[in-house]
Amino acid sequence: MWPEVIENVKKKRRLTWSLLSASAQVISFDESQITIGMVNPGARDSFIRSESEAILSDAFVEVTGLRRKIEVIVDSSINPNSPTNLAKQVDEDPDDSNRLQGTELIMKELGAKVIAESDK
Repeated sequence: MWPEVIENVKKKRRLTWSLLSASAQVISFDESQITIGMVNPGARDSFIRSESEAILSDAFVEVTGLRRKIEVIVDSSINPNSPTNLAKQVDEDPDDSNRLQGTELIMKELGAKVIAESDK
């Protein structure tokens, strides 16, 4: 369930996803709240300042159908380099292979036109 929540967060806001992937772990979950431990005060403050609790809460509701209060604490015992966290940090978008690149992207997004092709 948690990996699905994290993927949902990733679709909503990359900053929130990045903070959760690199610096956080679920500490506890009960009837009323989810407690997230952040590796240091800076990560926690950034999470709170960016209003990421709302993003996480909404993602949790979308995945589980349950609304929970998000509590964020500092837990220095969290290892951001643990295999669990490293696995979450892989940023492979399955749709990348279908994305436009180079000239095609510029033509589509900016309305550019190719004047001449160069073999340089």
